[in-house]
Amino acid sequence: MIAASAIVPDDGAALAAALLDCLDRHPADVAALVADLPAGALSTSTAGPIVEAIAEAVRGGAAPTIGDVAARLRDAGHGDGSPVRLALVEAVADVVNTGRRALDTARGAVERIARRHAERTAAAAAERFAASPDPVTRAELTAALAGLDAQGSRGLPTALDALDRWARHERTPTVATGFPWFDELTEGGLPVGLTVLAAPPGRGKSALALQLTVGALLADRGLRATWAAGEMPLAGIGRRLVTVASGLVEGAEPVTMGGAGHGTPRARAAAVRIAEAFGARLAFVEAPLTVEAIDAAVARAGARLLVVDYLQLIAVPDGGRDRVADLDRLVGRLRDMAIGRELAVVLVSSVANRSTAADHAGQVGRGTAEIGFAAELVYTAEREETPDGRPVIGPDGTVAVTWRCAKSRNGEPRDLVTRFDGAAQTFYGPDDRDDGSPGAPPARLGTVSIDKWQPPEAAT
Repeated sequence: MIAASAIVPDDGAALAAALLDCLDRHPADVAALVADLPAGALSTSTAGPIVEAIAEAVRGGAAPTIGDVAARLRDAGHGDGSPVRLALVEAVADVVNTGRRALDTARGAVERIARRHAERTAAAAAERFAASPDPVTRAELTAALAGLDAQGSRGLPTALDALDRWARHERTPTVATGFPWFDELTEGGLPVGLTVLAAPPGRGKSALALQLTVGALLADRGLRATWAAGEMPLAGIGRRLVTVASGLVEGAEPVTMGGAGHGTPRARAAAVRIAEAFGARLAFVEAPLTVEAIDAAVARAGARLLVVDYLQLIAVPDGGRDRVADLDRLVGRLRDMAIGRELAVVLVSSVANRSTAADHAGQVGRGTAEIGFAAELVYTAEREETPDGRPVIGPDGTVAVTWRCAKSRNGEPRDLVTRFDGAAQTFYGPDDRDDGSPGAPPARLGTVSIDKWQPPEAAT
């Protein structure tokens, strides 16, 4: 059985709508398309029972109708008000195309669902074989790989695939973070592919990655994310998570790093709110990190957002003495994974203190030039400092940090002008305010004013 998240959002619904659209005109074609679906490929989708009812309808009559499908769903226990019944109503309302174009839409959906089902089946079989290598699990893995090969041999992608991919991305081109100062400058949020946050130690690159992740999880209640933790143990991440998310989650009171570190009552209350908001939707991969482990975790979680913290801590099991070549390979494999899984990846990268925003995008990866070619977005942190390299802390307790855009593949490079509050581990945009004025950010997203903010523990 595959998880519902293994199906690209809307593929099951698009399939059901397209099949219903041409059900009475091309029942033989509909029957053939349904027969191409692997068993269980839609087992956890609300579209699954609808497609099964369509299959029964085309088998049971020469001129099946949508009414026949509805009757079969009622007989199966999916009455008025049930999730499946509501999904049927939405599918009927969503007339995809007409005639042969509806069949083309259905055919594309079947191929994508079958391909991803084969990928998940192979990944699960590989995990079982790795845990218990025996003749049975070996045979399962061999059969699963053969099924995956069969999906791959269906033919090369065509212009139809490219247009379909573009159309689906046009509806949801990025993973929105909920922060206007980021989403507006990136035309929607984190794009599918690699977004690189490169900075020397202490500039807040991991904090920014965590803040964007929390914002995305709150902006999209169906989103799942995976965090590859190469630098910090889970307890350390938990402390930062309480600090960052407490200022964003509705019903939680802001907590500082000090408060989270001491486990104050306010911090523990915030942790409960955070767990309720997205606790089960953020999964972690612990060190040692490998691309294989990260990929398996993404597949298992059904993630659409991945954070790698950070690039230089990923191990290369078969690596040689050439670390530059190894890092180039890692970046290439991460990009292939991002594109293949339609995944937004935030890649945290450490750079030397001497690196500046003037550096070429390919030079910010400390040992890899591949970032300059593979990434969709590359940002380098430029902090306001004294001549001897110390941060300039303003009267509000924050430090000015400008994230210079060293590369933007699909748009005009735009810098992110922010201020960083180290105690709250939070970045604020230039328009963040908490006074209810027009244009203020959405509730609980960047609404703690940098002019009024004070450490909440100081008042308790």
